[in-house]
Amino acid sequence: MGAYAALIVGLIATQVRAPSVRAGVMVASAESRVVALEGPLLALGTRLTVVGTDHPQWVWRATIAKHLADSDVMAKHDVPGPFYEIAAEPSSKPLPNFAVVIIGRPNLKRVGDAITLRLGNPAISVSVRSCASSEGLHLTLWAGTPLKSPRLWHMYYYLGYDVEPTCKLADYSGVQPAAAPGGRPTTRRAAAGAHACCEPHAGRRGDSVQKPDFSGEWTLNVGASALSAVVAPVVQGGFVLIEHREPTIAVRLSITMDGKPRQRT
Repeated sequence: MGAYAALIVGLIATQVRAPSVRAGVMVASAESRVVALEGPLLALGTRLTVVGTDHPQWVWRATIAKHLADSDVMAKHDVPGPFYEIAAEPSSKPLPNFAVVIIGRPNLKRVGDAITLRLGNPAISVSVRSCASSEGLHLTLWAGTPLKSPRLWHMYYYLGYDVEPTCKLADYSGVQPAAAPGGRPTTRRAAAGAHACCEPHAGRRGDSVQKPDFSGEWTLNVGASALSAVVAPVVQGGFVLIEHREPTIAVRLSITMDGKPRQRT
């Protein structure tokens, strides 16, 4: 029993090493495609992976063709730079009008209608998600299943018109309002956008605060986890099943050690 208790403690202390991801958004502008990618300026010819946000998701290959001093189309949507003009590779089909862009050429896998990217060392499966708030889109990358795994990257894209909200709390939780150089808030729409999708509106009958829901199956990624010295040599896999109906929660843990599954609730 003592060894099993040590195993549980080790698993609770486990932290998945999430990869560092640099991503941005691509938008059609006249006859070109413009990308906004925060961070140090990228060299011409840098290879990019373009992932569509519609379902089924599709992937394109592109490279940076030109540095842009500014971008009118990105300014209209409150998206910061640096900005680039990109071009599809000869072997790729024409680029879409809107997409998420990731630096590099990760391995890809289709899971149903979605595309996952293998990023990091050791590699994990990263998912791309888009959802709507009342006036814009929240674009996100996830270290596994969207909404049920750590969020790796977030960008708010202001649309300029009202849309039906589809976002969940996990899509924008912890996001800080955007700010212009010098710490000045950009606009009301950018600052409010991170929280516009799911918060209740006072005075409207039937509105209520969305309750958290962590229900689902959470799988242990042994290769991407920092297990304790006691646990690592004997664990082959495991998962946690969570049934969360606020204010109650039920958890079932299953761990495979030396080829034998062991369960606790």
